[in-house]
Amino acid sequence: MLDTKHALIEIISAFTIAILMIPESIAFALMVDKSPSVGIQTSIVMSIVAALLGGQPGLISGSTAAVATVLIGLVSHLGADYVSTGVIFGGIIQMVIGITGLYKLFDFIPKAVNSGILIGLSILILMGQAKNFQDKSGKWLTGLNLWYTCVLSAIGVFLTYYGNTVLQFTKFLNIPIHVPGALIGILILCLFFYLTPGKLPVETVLDKGEVKGELPSFQVPKPKGGLDMMTILKILPYSFSMALSGLTESLFMVKDAEATIGRKGSTYIETFAQGIANITSGFTGGIGGCVLVGQSKFNLENGSISRLSSIAVSAFLAVFVLFASRFIDSIPIPAIISILIVIALKTCDIPALFQKFGKNWVVTAYTALISVYTSNLAVGVVTGTALQKIMDVFISKYGGGKENAIDKYAGFSK
Repeated sequence: MLDTKHALIEIISAFTIAILMIPESIAFALMVDKSPSVGIQTSIVMSIVAALLGGQPGLISGSTAAVATVLIGLVSHLGADYVSTGVIFGGIIQMVIGITGLYKLFDFIPKAVNSGILIGLSILILMGQAKNFQDKSGKWLTGLNLWYTCVLSAIGVFLTYYGNTVLQFTKFLNIPIHVPGALIGILILCLFFYLTPGKLPVETVLDKGEVKGELPSFQVPKPKGGLDMMTILKILPYSFSMALSGLTESLFMVKDAEATIGRKGSTYIETFAQGIANITSGFTGGIGGCVLVGQSKFNLENGSISRLSSIAVSAFLAVFVLFASRFIDSIPIPAIISILIVIALKTCDIPALFQKFGKNWVVTAYTALISVYTSNLAVGVVTGTALQKIMDVFISKYGGGKENAIDKYAGFSK
């Protein structure tokens, strides 16, 4: 049972995270040609379902880059109408992975592969921002519109990256409020946008699509192009990829949280929770998702130890949609761009890029490159892990188990 102090800590943390998730959810929705409302509604659904059923308290789920980057391929191949259908199939695949015990294989993904996935994901996030430098017709921004977008985005990146601060909530309870730089960046850019005489030639969320003041509702996906067996076979590879990518990130955080809060989590339960959450998301017109690494770490570092914070995130998002949709519509696009750029920078395993040339560097580089080339993190996970195993066998056979013994063959070293 939580005492008053810890309950307040979790609610304050949830409130901050919910605000931060709004521009991120919008950005991921835009990446797959969906309206801003869809991104936020997806996070509402993913957050509440995973919070109630998940295998580790304190984790935050919602629409994520790991899933959105995979769905970009589905959109380019079949169209945005098939996203929700693909998400439903992805959720079913995740449940099959749980039933068959295949979720245990995620424990054996090599560290070098994980590093490559993080690098590849960060690159895909950056590539996905190209759409934010285009207008509704797909034409590239020019003139003052482009100039202001670039300058304000750069300012937003600086504020987001370096603007973290801590405020004291009250003298009596001694509760610190961790205010993320992303929140500071959004507020300052919004103030600048509205206080500057004359409207700046910069697009807002409303220019990309209106945020409707309504909650998610049940709806069976009905793609305009129909859904026959051939189409399903085209969807399944993307569904499998999003299932694999989402579980890679989600199960990693279950283990990571164990060390933070000292409570044993269940990757088995989390696998099912993510599957159910994605199926529910698909049947509410959503774009699916998984556990958010950054927000989950932020929540745990704030002192959250129960499911209260995760549930509160969904509740706050619902409140924002119902009562603050006009404000959300008014967020300038540079604020969205800046947050995603910082997410990409913080996602990227930069030290792995500068490690000594050797087996691990090769596996990391290969995993990142193949993930970007195919726009599919699952391909990176599978082939990167296979490459690692092949190289281990090579080292064992020709190097006597010592990597430096095969320098003369390939220059690989530990």
